[in-house]
Amino acid sequence: MLLRLLLAAALLAGCRGAGTLSPGAVAIPSPEVVPAGTALALRLEQPLGLANDVGDPFRATVASLVVTEGGALVVPSGTAVVGTVTGRAASDGERPGALRLAFEHLRLGGEEHRLAATVLQTDAVAEGGRSARGRVLDTDALPPATGTVVSLGMDRGAARLPLGTLLLVTTDRPIVLR
Repeated sequence: MLLRLLLAAALLAGCRGAGTLSPGAVAIPSPEVVPAGTALALRLEQPLGLANDVGDPFRATVASLVVTEGGALVVPSGTAVVGTVTGRAASDGERPGALRLAFEHLRLGGEEHRLAATVLQTDAVAEGGRSARGRVLDTDALPPATGTVVSLGMDRGAARLPLGTLLLVTTDRPIVLR
């Protein structure tokens, strides 16, 4: 867990500007495997919210470059990522609405590579000051399932993560590329 936090802090140090999350480059030792614990920035290619059902697929793209320590490109920005909505709950007035998101694979060079990742942070902004939209929630906020629970906020009308939302994730397992 400490390693995940240190890696995320390192990515964010190169990715923050004017108080917002933005993508940066991530260096890995080998072009053949993205190690477990690697922090990646992903950008949603569609809005997600309570209109989504459990089982709905979603799309994102890699927003951070993944390069070797020598500078060779491994995973380019724009690489497609596919995931699934694995849980959802509307706001009840006391708890924010939430979605559970699970990542399945990334598509690189015409091949699909299994991706298991945990959301650490999003750049979704709370509206009206009383929302917790974009915050990563405890896993008990929804029934047990694979994925990370992300808050949609308290406002039922704005209970969504908009198109283009940036998600900072960390890989749970190595991604074997070759």
